[in-house]
Amino acid sequence: MSSELELVSHNLLGNARKILRWARQLSPEQLDFTYSPSAPTARNLVIHTWQWLACDRQHIEQPDASQHALILEAPADPEALFAEFEAELDRWQALLAGLTEEKLAEPRSQFNDTSYPWSVRDAVYHMLQNVLYKLGQFSYLYYAFGLDGTAPYEAPFPNPIYKEVFGGA
Repeated sequence: MSSELELVSHNLLGNARKILRWARQLSPEQLDFTYSPSAPTARNLVIHTWQWLACDRQHIEQPDASQHALILEAPADPEALFAEFEAELDRWQALLAGLTEEKLAEPRSQFNDTSYPWSVRDAVYHMLQNVLYKLGQFSYLYYAFGLDGTAPYEAPFPNPIYKEVFGGA
């Protein structure tokens, strides 16, 4: 595996597993909670991440999207949903471990739309971006539910660290 793929694999899988780990800590009420009908629930974020992982894996493995199976509908039971997500992450781990530079350069298209040039590498990076975006959305809910403590949030800005380490006002 190239160093690029090691970094991508670590980031994509590590952050997707963090979504899964956090989702497993939620109550059923928290999993389906939303501040607004226009905002995603934690369940929506899990499903979106899992289904796009499955979809883009199919684009990587089979260039002709007309040959793809429809993506599974999400199970209503949270544990069944989490099991599907985890199984997809295992498939991605095997997929990423087997990619070569030649394979990364192979042309692809999303849903057979050739108007936008795409490659296996683009599909992998699409999923990395998707996972990071969904993790960011999920983290807001995770903190709002008090799962990382209940003290008021204090962002670790860099200047206080500089002052603590190097002194100064």
